[in-house]
Amino acid sequence: MDATPDFIQDALRENSNSPSYPVTTGAPDLRAALKDYCVRYLGAQGDFDVLPTVGSKELVAQLPFLLQAKTILIPEIAYPTYRVGGILAGAEVVEVGIDAQHWPTSGVDMAWINSPSNPTGRVHSQVELDSVLEWSKKSGAIIASDECYLPFPDKNQGLSILASSSGNNANIIAVHSLSKRSNMAGYRGAFVVGDPALISRLLEIRKHMGMMAPLPIQKSVTVALSDQRHVEEQAERYRARRRILKQSLEGCRLHY
Repeated sequence: MDATPDFIQDALRENSNSPSYPVTTGAPDLRAALKDYCVRYLGAQGDFDVLPTVGSKELVAQLPFLLQAKTILIPEIAYPTYRVGGILAGAEVVEVGIDAQHWPTSGVDMAWINSPSNPTGRVHSQVELDSVLEWSKKSGAIIASDECYLPFPDKNQGLSILASSSGNNANIIAVHSLSKRSNMAGYRGAFVVGDPALISRLLEIRKHMGMMAPLPIQKSVTVALSDQRHVEEQAERYRARRRILKQSLEGCRLHY
């Protein structure tokens, strides 16, 4: 990981005196920053709500349990925590391909998609996202879109599921993290956005579980979301490193 930008470190220090319990739903300035970010950079429309989380990994691991999902779909090549979250919830976990036209439409409670993908880097096309949304309408299942790598395009710019839903966000949530976007992995700053009814369910349970982001972290996330330049600079660092890696692999007659 690269260093956390200085202005974010400053925000953490300036808000370090935090003796009171933080608000699970997020401080007003954080909520405003999250909603603005979702509209401005994710293309969110219509009715949606936001909820800060203690990093994205804990949310991914807990989501099937929190939503009481009994059967979940995960990508064939996927972040391992999707499967672990299903196991922890006692759910049946079914691996599926990218094309949602071939997914089962009955007996499924939730499906994970991941674009850009970890670990492959593959980006869903608009047609593929539309197919996922159509599948959700037919099946009535929840779509959980892991978009933590969305700020870092290489050849193709990824699209948020919220930009594709045309404001109809029922049964849709998207997960975002500042771990890579702002080099804040150690801060555990992330959020989930989407269907207000689903966000309300998550909030009600999480506040009793004590899953609230500390106020100094909330303030740091608020500041980080206000600046896009450091994200673009980080994206260029990653592209430069990929170019070097590509040249090295091709020099060894390996191609990717």
